[in-house]
Amino acid sequence: MMVGACLHAMGKQKSGFRVTSFERQNLASASLRFCLSKLASRNSSLIRLYSLHNRRHAWGFRHVSMVPTVSTDFLESPLSWDEQQLQTHLDSMAAAIDERLAGKPAVLVGIESGGAWIAEALNQKLGAALPLGTLNPAFYRDDFDTRGLKATVTPSKLPFDIDGQHIVLVDDVLMTGRTIRAAMNELFDFGRPASITLVVLFDIGHRELPIRADICGETLALPPHQRVELRGPAPLVAEIRDTRPEE
Repeated sequence: MMVGACLHAMGKQKSGFRVTSFERQNLASASLRFCLSKLASRNSSLIRLYSLHNRRHAWGFRHVSMVPTVSTDFLESPLSWDEQQLQTHLDSMAAAIDERLAGKPAVLVGIESGGAWIAEALNQKLGAALPLGTLNPAFYRDDFDTRGLKATVTPSKLPFDIDGQHIVLVDDVLMTGRTIRAAMNELFDFGRPASITLVVLFDIGHRELPIRADICGETLALPPHQRVELRGPAPLVAEIRDTRPEE
């Protein structure tokens, strides 16, 4: 690869063509990789440096960030959170909500069913309890035709006006963002909120829409076949489960 890059750039120079900055970077990268590989073969302490450079080159020489990345060696063993651990998360989340609202009038809306459990638990921990409602955006999901409905569907209950309200929208797990999009679509059918603050207990990534939580209890890096399942309403406990079919 290094020889090919060298010959390509040198051939362009001899032919009178301009060598681009990207080609010069590739040539420099190829030369450095060649030197590191030779040194690493003689000195095992340089193998880690050589490996790091190879990963940087694979990601794109011009767009390298030295910010630590999440390991892809995911933990496969089951994890769980007992009631006390979740209560600790809820305490910090409630404090963050109080700080964010700073005394502004607001309402609390939990997404059925886990989000409704979390919203009710948070309301007991806030400095001042907020009007509480529940939302079931099943009919507003963009995959409604393929997912269908559960056997029992709890209707949304919003015992207050949405128009002009500061809404704290609560869910248990944030993943693709599609449930949150559906929930906001339903809210806007009731009125135009002044603001929406998204609060989630767990963020497990795998986002498909540009949606993020304003307040989050815990962020996890899970492989695609794992999910967090919340059980409640009392006691509230959670565990990671495997969604792969049993063989």
